Amino acid sequence: MLGFTIGISILTGLIFGTAPAVLGSRVEVGNALKEGGRDNTKGVRTRKLRNVLVVSEVALSLVLLIASGLLIRSFVGLLAVDKSFAAERVVILDVNIGSRQTDRAQQIQFVSSILRRLRALLGVESAGVGSDLPLDDNDTDGTVSVEGRSYPPGSQPTAHKRMADEDYFRVIGIPLKKGRYFTEFDTDEAPDVVIVDEAFAEAIFPGEDPLGKTRGV
Repeated sequence: MLGFTIGISILTGLIFGTAPAVLGSRVEVGNALKEGGRDNTKGVRTRKLRNVLVVSEVALSLVLLIASGLLIRSFVGLLAVDKSFAAERVVILDVNIGSRQTDRAQQIQFVSSILRRLRALLGVESAGVGSDLPLDDNDTDGTVSVEGRSYPPGSQPTAHKRMADEDYFRVIGIPLKKGRYFTEFDTDEAPDVVIVDEAFAEAIFPGEDPLGKTRGV
C-alpha cells in the first residue's frame, strides 16, 4: 500500500505538472494578443481545462491524504496488536529434516545435535524446535477426539497441530496460562501431552477446564 501511494503521488505530479506546461508551450503570445480582443473562445476553453485540472488535482490530493492517514492509522494499529508471542531477538533456522534423515530415531538425534550446538554458541540464551511458526500458513490439520464423546459421521472437529520441544514456547515467548510446558521426559514412551490455545479450549471444552482431559480411542 505504501508503494501504491507513492506511485500514485508521483504519477499525479507528472500528469498535472506536465499538462499545463504542454498547453503553455503551444500558445503563441503574439497571436493570442491579436485575437484576444476579437475572439476569446479559445481562451475560455483553456481556462475551463485548467479549472478542471486544478479541481481534479485537489480531489486526488485529498484522496491521497485520506489514504495516507488510513494507512498510517492501520500501521500503528498493527504495531499495537498483541501477537501473543515475542518475535524480538529471535533467529529462525529452517531445516528440512526429511531430506537428511528418514528414520524417526535418526531425525530426533539429528535435531538434538543441532540444538546442542546452537545452545553452545556465544550469545544464545535458549534454542528450541517446532514444526511450524506462529502465523505460518503451513499448518497441518488433524481430527480431535475426546474421551467420552461421540460425534456424528463427518462432524468430528479438526484443529491445526504442530510438534514442538520443551523450549519452543519459551524461545518464541508464548505465555502459558494453565498447565505446564513440555519437558525432556515427554518422549514416545511417555503418555501423550498436548498444549492447546484458548481458541481450542473454548471450541472443544466450552465452560470446562481442559486440563486433565484425554483423547478418545
